[in-house]
Amino acid sequence: MKSLLKVMTGAMATVLLATGCAVPAVKAPAEDEEPKEIPFKYEDVAGTELTNEDYLISEYNRYAFELMSNVASGAGAENVMVSPTSVMMAMDVVAAGANGSTLEQLTDLFAEGEDPLVQQAFAANLMDRINNSQDVEFACANAIWNNTLVLGDRMNSSYIDYVSEVFRAEAREEAFDDETKDRINEWISDNTDGMIEDMIKSLPSSTAMVVANAIAFDAEWDAAFNESYPGVFTDYSGESIEVTMLEDRMQSYYETEDAIGFAKLYEGGEYAFVAILPKDTEISANEFLAGFTGSDFEEFMNSETEEQVTVRMPEFEYDYSLQLKPVLIDMGAEVPFDPDEADFSRIADPSDLYIDQVIHNTHISVTEEGTRAAAATAIVLTDGACMIEQTKEINCDRPFAYVIIETSTNMPVFVGTVNNLSE
Repeated sequence: MKSLLKVMTGAMATVLLATGCAVPAVKAPAEDEEPKEIPFKYEDVAGTELTNEDYLISEYNRYAFELMSNVASGAGAENVMVSPTSVMMAMDVVAAGANGSTLEQLTDLFAEGEDPLVQQAFAANLMDRINNSQDVEFACANAIWNNTLVLGDRMNSSYIDYVSEVFRAEAREEAFDDETKDRINEWISDNTDGMIEDMIKSLPSSTAMVVANAIAFDAEWDAAFNESYPGVFTDYSGESIEVTMLEDRMQSYYETEDAIGFAKLYEGGEYAFVAILPKDTEISANEFLAGFTGSDFEEFMNSETEEQVTVRMPEFEYDYSLQLKPVLIDMGAEVPFDPDEADFSRIADPSDLYIDQVIHNTHISVTEEGTRAAAATAIVLTDGACMIEQTKEINCDRPFAYVIIETSTNMPVFVGTVNNLSE
C-alpha cells in the first residue's frame, strides 16, 4: 500500500482568519518573556515513519464520514458536498500553533489518541503527495498574512518557520487595509485555476491573521463514457427533470446490504469517482449518508466483484456552503472553540485566540470528459481578550451519493450527494 493519501479530484482553498481585538490594542510580551516554541520541528516531521498507516487511514475514514454524516443529517434533500481533506489541512495548520487540550482535541478529530507529531507528519506527507502527483493537473499552495496592526510583533517566529517548511506557507506581514481582502482573494483564485473566487467577503479591522491553502485539480476520465444522451433524473420529492445521462459498461461492481455502486477511474488510475446508490428507494442520499460510517465505507469498497455492469449517471454541477463550527464541536473539538479554554499561544504569545467560525464551501462539476471540484475552508480565530452471466445495472436516475478517492488507499477526499438537479 502506498504511504498515505494521494489526493484528489478538485480544487481546494482553505482560509484561516485570526481575529483580534480592536486596533491598536497590541499586547506585547514582557521583556523577560520568551515566545513559546512549538513542539514540532521540520526534521522531526520529515523523520517520522508512519508505521501505523492502517490505523491512520481507518481513522481518517472514520472522521470523513462522521463529518459527512453530521452535515447530511441536517441538510434535508439539498445537494451537499464536503472535502474532509480541506478541513483537515486547515485544522492541521492551526494545530501546529496549538497547545495542551486544544492541540489534543484538534488531533483527535482525525486520529483519536494519536501523537500530534504523527498527525502533522500525515498532513506533511499529504502535502508532498499532492505536489508530486502524476498524470493530472495538480498543485497545492499555502500562504499566511499577519496583520501587524493587531498582532504586532507577537507572531512566534518558530511557528512561521515550521509552517513555511512543512506546509510551504508563504509568510506575509502587512498592515491590513481595504485592499488586503482583494489581494488574498486574488491569490486564492490564482492557485485554484479560478474555481474559488471571492472567498473572503470582508475583513474586519480586528482581523489578526489569514492563512490560505489552495489546491487545484482537473482530471479527465481514464476511459470516456461510452454514451451520453437525454435522460430523466427523479429527485427525492418525485419531481423529474431532463438531464444529460452518461452510460458506460464496466467489470467492477460493488454491493453491500444497503447499497450498490461502481468506481470509475480518472486518467492515470490514481484517483476514482465512486457512486453509491442506496437500495432503499424511499430515502434521500442525505438520509443514507447520515447513517453511513467509515466502517460502512470500508465494507463497501471491499465488496468489489468482477461482474459486467451497465452504469448510468447524470452530468451534474452544483455549489454548497455551510458553517462547520457546530459539527466539529459535536465531533469532540470543544476546547478550540472555547474562549476560556482554547490555547493557540504557539501562534502568537501572549494570546487569547480561539476558533470562532469554520466556513466550508464546495463546488463540483461532473461531465462526459471528467471532473472538476473545489472546496474552501475558512477558519476565523478571534482574540478573546477583545472580544457476470447476467448484466447487472446501476441506474443513478434517483438520489445517490458519491466519493472521490485515492485508489491505493481508498481514502475519500470529497464526499457528496446528488438529491436534485433542478438548481
